[in-house]
Amino acid sequence: MSVVVANVLDGLLDIGLELVPFSVGLVAEIVQVLGQLFALDLQAVNVGLNVGLGFCFGFFEVVVEFFHPAVNVGLGLVDFPSQFVLIIFHGIFHVFSCLFHVFFCPLCAWVVVAGSYGKKAQKGKGKAFDALAQGVRLLGLTPTIVAAWHRLRSGEKPVTPKKSLSFAANFLAMVTGTPPEASAERAFDCGLIVRADNELNPSTFAARVTAATGADVYGSVLAGLSALAGPRHGWHTRNVLAALEEIGGPDQVAGWVRDRLAQKKKVPGFGHVVYHGEDPRTGLLRGLAGEECQRAGLWPLFRTAHELEQVMIRETGQHAIVDFYLAPLYRAVGIPADLFTAVFAVSRMSGWVAHVLEQYGDERLLRPRAEYIGPVDQEYRSLRRRR
Repeated sequence: MSVVVANVLDGLLDIGLELVPFSVGLVAEIVQVLGQLFALDLQAVNVGLNVGLGFCFGFFEVVVEFFHPAVNVGLGLVDFPSQFVLIIFHGIFHVFSCLFHVFFCPLCAWVVVAGSYGKKAQKGKGKAFDALAQGVRLLGLTPTIVAAWHRLRSGEKPVTPKKSLSFAANFLAMVTGTPPEASAERAFDCGLIVRADNELNPSTFAARVTAATGADVYGSVLAGLSALAGPRHGWHTRNVLAALEEIGGPDQVAGWVRDRLAQKKKVPGFGHVVYHGEDPRTGLLRGLAGEECQRAGLWPLFRTAHELEQVMIRETGQHAIVDFYLAPLYRAVGIPADLFTAVFAVSRMSGWVAHVLEQYGDERLLRPRAEYIGPVDQEYRSLRRRR
């Protein structure tokens, strides 16, 4: 009986493996017919995308949820490898299904699709050319995908980029539906530039480690995206905006900070792991955020941010990091808060690609060492005895 159940579970694992390319294949089909979507009910299309991809990622999770308790309660399968694989797949698909309605999962899926189609288009032109071409492709695809997905999920038609507009102006136009004013274009462009690279930050390090294994640009950038999706790396700007909105106004800043510090909670946007004084990028962004908030009628938001910066310096000695003033700046140029992390990816894409291309010049693995400091001489016990 155990052998039969084991075979069934192994078969289900095979089905799970097939679901991933099926899901990505579905997205690829969407890419091919994107031009035809403009004539459809985009709200319905968006629902269909969520339901279709959600089903692909969620189906196997349901299967594992159904069988996993049985594995645990004594079908005699606790020692065979499929249980371990089941647990791994359960975790992976749980993450996919939980994060699917957050933007980053679709962005990662699009990168996988871009990799699949990009390699076919560039095959046979030489390794160095292929890597550079993949990087350039990602630089163009990422802002277009971010903006198009936002428009689709909002029930609006995607806006096609125009050759007459700059990179920054195109992105803002594709997100908001209208070309930006010159000051907004300049401010957002500066925001993109100052965030393009910052030595070996977590996502860049992840991309370089992956590139050092010989993975292609798409796979290396996907590693960087995954690291950026972590809240301690890629969520600073959205957390800053949430804090500013929670404070409510400049007069409430001092009391809010006192309460926050008394509860031993961190204040978003302060304390850089490298810069112990003011981040050299903060001064530029402070001025740009002030100008754009005044233009957009968000002056109280900027005043709250500025007062928070002053109180934090006075009370803790901590300075604002680059992400701090990007929060009011992004808000002023029309970017919704839940796209802030995706916009970070748009900014950092050029840095990731540059680091990956540089890493290809070194044939060695990036292989940090680790020293085990845990208990030793432990008794081995089978899984059945560990309960």
